[in-house]
Amino acid sequence: MAFENIFLEGIPSYDGGKIMDAIDVGAGLYDDRTPLDSYDTVFHVGDKFTEEEFKQKILDMKRTHRAHLETSKEGLAARICNDMRLIQLRWNDGEIKEVKFLDPEPKQHENRSSFIRVIRETSESEFLAYIEKLIADGFEVIYENKIENNLFRELVKGEKHVYTYYMANTKTVRVIDDKTSVKITDFGYECDAIEGEKVEVYQYGHHYGSMRAGFTCDCGMLYIVKLADNSVFIVDGGEYEQSSDVVVNDIMAKLRAMTKTPAGEKIRVAGIFITHAHDDHMDLISKLVKFHHDKLEVERVIFNFNCREHFALMPETYMMIGRINEFYPNAKYLKAHTGQQFMLADSLFEVIQTHEDGILEVENERFPGFRGFNDTSTVLRIGMGSGKTFVILGDVDDDAEMMMLKHYSPEYLKSDVVQVAHHLINLLKYLYDAMKPSIALIPQDSDEREKEVNPELEAVRRNVKEEDIYFAYDGTDGFRVENGEVVRFYHEEKVGDGVYDGSEI
Repeated sequence: MAFENIFLEGIPSYDGGKIMDAIDVGAGLYDDRTPLDSYDTVFHVGDKFTEEEFKQKILDMKRTHRAHLETSKEGLAARICNDMRLIQLRWNDGEIKEVKFLDPEPKQHENRSSFIRVIRETSESEFLAYIEKLIADGFEVIYENKIENNLFRELVKGEKHVYTYYMANTKTVRVIDDKTSVKITDFGYECDAIEGEKVEVYQYGHHYGSMRAGFTCDCGMLYIVKLADNSVFIVDGGEYEQSSDVVVNDIMAKLRAMTKTPAGEKIRVAGIFITHAHDDHMDLISKLVKFHHDKLEVERVIFNFNCREHFALMPETYMMIGRINEFYPNAKYLKAHTGQQFMLADSLFEVIQTHEDGILEVENERFPGFRGFNDTSTVLRIGMGSGKTFVILGDVDDDAEMMMLKHYSPEYLKSDVVQVAHHLINLLKYLYDAMKPSIALIPQDSDEREKEVNPELEAVRRNVKEEDIYFAYDGTDGFRVENGEVVRFYHEEKVGDGVYDGSEI
């Protein structure tokens, strides 16, 4: 889209400050790949290879096609990426037996990319004057929020949907032409807790080991928040190496048990939230949706992924998007923006940061945003009752850490339970000190606890007692508020052997 003569399509220009170029910030729950006339699978059914030839061919393609061998229940299997497509191969008895795309074929569709304008060196008064200008142009303010000195507004005019906010400490305004979200006022719902029910947070017990693509995994995470109305809010999932049939069946059994949903009735999923577009945070959800969609009623989906031009999104992203659109076409989608708050049952959800906060704030030669894909994680905080909170950091690294610390005080960032960022791989020197959690949930192998030198864990230990640090490798743990404090009330050993079983994803 050309922006030589317009600010954003159908949106008045901002007066004051230094207006930066318009930037694509992602298409939301739409497949934004450019369709081709045909797609080359590289391999074809009937191609002849010896076992060693097939293995070597996949090895030779490792760098150019993200190719790797994988566990198979019969013969050899592999998957490769080509033309932004995800391809699975099966070999047996000297030839290729199966070649199939795991993601849907890209189709030509209306451009639904959202765009952002960042205004630097501006002020609160100029921001408020801009809101009045939008109102004079026919826009209606449907949502407003203030966090410390930061101001947030959502406005609509017919089908036009604008989200804009002012961050006081950096003196920046962001104006987003959001073409994919429902209105924030139409997204959530509020109801009293069912008698005897509380919010419960579960860290699912995944296996972690060395990263052997197609066999074992050293990352991935899954959190389940059981809300006080016995619906669930699912956070991320795990990589496909963690998504064996025994694991998926165990998750379904746990969902049914924690929600007290009788056999034959659908489990209410109030929302699915994906922190960022890395496959170890999406694959398991894709499998759940494909094989158990008839047992789940997914009501909402939340994520804010960057556009392909800034980060080449993985084909696994489109596999997930395609399945959600296929099986839950009526699910409400929210492209989360910083400063949004909404209710699900009696729990308050707060969007603390998205990748949009990094646009033109970080010196970056590759693109105008955070330097690392992990920093594009959306940070979300969830109320657990009695004023206690659970914050989800995804895989944020130091760029995102510094941005949060620029925008908010420690008093605002204070959280009781924290999901430790990026599987304890990233060293966040300051964020945990600001949040001061009492419980840390770590989606990683508990062998990390025994390392002689572990600065990443020491940053957590400065605030959390050793006995209140829980590793997902040690099993599934559940937490809730009792007598005003967050306590662990549930534990169960993890299932499976941690090696991908070759089942369909």
